[in-house]
Amino acid sequence: MAIIQAFIDDSGNSTSHGNPVFVLAGYISSADRWAAFSDEWEAECDREPKVRNFKMAHAYGFRGGFYGWPREERDARLKRLAEIVQRHAVLRIQTAMAWDDYNDVLRGNMPGIAESPYIWLMWKLLVDLSEWQEARGLNQRVDFIFDRQGSIGAEAVMWFEALRTALPPAQLARMGNVRHDDDDDILPLKAADMWAWHVRRYLADGIAAQRAGEPVGQPSELMKSLAHCEAVGEMLDRRDVAQILLDYTKGVRDAALGIKPFWQEP
Repeated sequence: MAIIQAFIDDSGNSTSHGNPVFVLAGYISSADRWAAFSDEWEAECDREPKVRNFKMAHAYGFRGGFYGWPREERDARLKRLAEIVQRHAVLRIQTAMAWDDYNDVLRGNMPGIAESPYIWLMWKLLVDLSEWQEARGLNQRVDFIFDRQGSIGAEAVMWFEALRTALPPAQLARMGNVRHDDDDDILPLKAADMWAWHVRRYLADGIAAQRAGEPVGQPSELMKSLAHCEAVGEMLDRRDVAQILLDYTKGVRDAALGIKPFWQEP
């Protein structure tokens, strides 16, 4: 059976510059496809003028490896990189949470790492993909590779490992290894960076338009090209965020009372 890998990056992980939304997003494909992707991506970035350490935010703002580039040359390079993603990624995966919802509902109401929006978006991605597979009669084990997050990433993986025991066996079987890695070394994380940035930018622009009473704009042509495959996951609304708090509170209470999930009962 082919090894399936999901590569995920974050965008908007702070409220700096008025950012209204936090996104985790990326792509899924087989390990063989990702290896071919990496070869093509590296070759494209090695073309003159070379792109050092690709970041979509740098490309958009003509910073970093794109500093001083003419717009037409930048756009042509992004188009070719997007075509590489199109050839090799077979499924999109994404979720998001508005910072206002987090601040109003979760902030200050959970202890330790449980208060972090990152772990709940991470958890939602894993659960959404498992449920997507179940609805289609699929049982493929998927390994998740997230862009490195420092201490919060290591804590999130430990938190996830602790929660594995609370999952039904069928769902657990579909969730493979979860780890964090560096996008300097793992090139499929560059594709995740590209998609996560576009999702965050589109959602942020939409929120701003709604607040101003204006219609939500259309995705850019580049975003449309990156949205070539089916998507799994969705943005959490305020009711979803409130449900996270309710479920967490119930889980803590049940654990204290020794109440097990029904699938663990004898």
